[in-house]
Amino acid sequence: MSTVARAFALVVFLVLLGATALVGFAVHRVNKVFDIPPSPITRATAPDEIARGGRLFRTLCLDCHAGPGNTRPTGARVTSAPSFIGEVWAPNITADPQNGVGAWSDGELARLLRNGVRRDHYYAATMPRFGHLGDDDVAAIIGFMRSNDPAMAATPAAAPVPQSKMAVGGILALAYAAGLDASGAAHVPMPVRGPNAEYGRYLAAYVYSCVDCHTTGLGATDEKLKGTGLLTGGAAMHGPGGGTVYSNNLTPDAETGLGSWTADDLTRALQTGIAKDGRKLRAPMPLFRDLDATEAAAIYAFLRSLPASRSPTPRSNDGAAGAGARAR
Repeated sequence: MSTVARAFALVVFLVLLGATALVGFAVHRVNKVFDIPPSPITRATAPDEIARGGRLFRTLCLDCHAGPGNTRPTGARVTSAPSFIGEVWAPNITADPQNGVGAWSDGELARLLRNGVRRDHYYAATMPRFGHLGDDDVAAIIGFMRSNDPAMAATPAAAPVPQSKMAVGGILALAYAAGLDASGAAHVPMPVRGPNAEYGRYLAAYVYSCVDCHTTGLGATDEKLKGTGLLTGGAAMHGPGGGTVYSNNLTPDAETGLGSWTADDLTRALQTGIAKDGRKLRAPMPLFRDLDATEAAAIYAFLRSLPASRSPTPRSNDGAAGAGARAR
């Protein structure tokens, strides 16, 4: 073998060795066990809190855990997950003690929501973590999950949901880009619930994800809240047909934002998907049918408290202007 061939073989060997080590370390990180005790939060029992927990559950949990056309969280494949992550399945979270979470304690459910740590102490890698969700909201969700609502009833005949199968790209992204953050305070106070900007900020950031979708950048929600360009739109998202659509400016700019929108205009858009001008909002903008009047008024108050920013929505690559009035 010539000197050049030997040198090339050595380089290939070193590259493969480095890649193997990189993947091996990533797998080790993803399979880390977290020694975090169950949360001290317990379920809400008041009927109005359980009803609110149901609204929160349908907003935050149902889409992934029920799947299209299903109203019960018996588990489903998450088809919206990027293909490079792998095959993602959201588990059964009904009261079924074998296939669901019926045997979990309140503290274990609260830890999953707050810290992203499962009952077996492994990180719930493909599940969003709600580290800033207030204690009262966490308790309300668990109260609904423990209620006698038919949607949460156990289905003993239900087959176990397949395990997620993460691809190499997903493992690397989780280990080195997204990170495994199981931090979370034992207690997170709630802002005063009412039609005020502080409560609206909490909802827009940590419940309805307005901040994530309508603020550019790859940073965490907290970083976006503190940075420039908050809710000025322009974030690129994948449409259902594979094209790119852009989120709209939600600041009170009269020309490019929501300056001319009333509280009723925003409420209708969020609950029904119909914008002020009568246009239908397009995916991936969800509908928030369970949004109540107080929450809608609070979000409106928060949006009106932002500085108006002239930020035209980029044209999507399917030829339409922006993403409609994407008032999320």
